[in-house]
Amino acid sequence: MTNDKHETTKAVAGPEGSPLRGDSGDMRPAHEVFKALAVKRKPEQGGPEGQEPTTFGDWQVKGRCVDF
Repeated sequence: MTNDKHETTKAVAGPEGSPLRGDSGDMRPAHEVFKALAVKRKPEQGGPEGQEPTTFGDWQVKGRCVDF
């Protein structure tokens, strides 16, 4: 009897059933995956108007603006 070990790879499914790894033909480029995820996100509810305060280097904590 021969002791042959066959390597088998199981496809791992992502959260929506899409394969995370497999043949190179099955893989989507990362920018397409992130683009698809960004489309599914809902807009922010009750956020500040205009630009986010973090773009100016400020953080808002309990109604007070903290500058780092």
